[in-house]
Amino acid sequence: MLHDWAYGSLWEPFERLGESFIVVSPGGMTLFTANADAIKQVTSRREAFPKDTSNYAILSLFGQNVLGTEGAVWRMHRKVTAASFNEKNAAHTFAEAIHQTTGMLDHWFGGADEGKTSTGTLRNLEHDTMTLALNIIGYVGFGLRLLWPGQQVPQGTDPRVAKYGTHIPSAGHTLSFSNALAAVLDRILVLLLLPWPLLSMQPPNAEIVLLNFPPKKSIFATYSDRWELTLRQEFFP
Repeated sequence: MLHDWAYGSLWEPFERLGESFIVVSPGGMTLFTANADAIKQVTSRREAFPKDTSNYAILSLFGQNVLGTEGAVWRMHRKVTAASFNEKNAAHTFAEAIHQTTGMLDHWFGGADEGKTSTGTLRNLEHDTMTLALNIIGYVGFGLRLLWPGQQVPQGTDPRVAKYGTHIPSAGHTLSFSNALAAVLDRILVLLLLPWPLLSMQPPNAEIVLLNFPPKKSIFATYSDRWELTLRQEFFP
């Protein structure tokens, strides 16, 4: 069957085959149904109809999460994450989106107090929009105010937080936190899909730095472990 066939064919397959039919393939059997009562039963009885977590294994690079688990483990993750989705946080996210979008526009065209001029040509639209999303998530999710080039850390900012937002690498590092995270996310498909033996064969001048990482462990998971350990040590002594 074609990818996303239901969006193109709509009701036609159900009209021809019936409101419920099973597709059999070497990979297994899949039930498709347009019966509202059946859909309600499946979506409301999680224990009776658990999802196939093997389909989400690639998303477990950071560790277990809401998508990659079921049962008691899923309920634990659901309880932790549910508190973040409320009207107060939605308003907080919207306000930060305005702040970061203003910073992006100032970066493109020059703010009123920066005295910069612009040709009006945008050469890094994809990268900058990714940075916009990353900056919003960083502040709303982790309390880290990530800056655009040319911006300064506000006076009075906790030094433990400020070092993650600045574009100047901390002592002992060659990349700032935001630049390192952006580089990893920019190459996320490579890191997700390629096994360690292939990643370790990168040439010495490759942009993805693979030195000092233990074999058979994800580079992304290692970054995550180190960052989580640093945050715990600094903010939760």
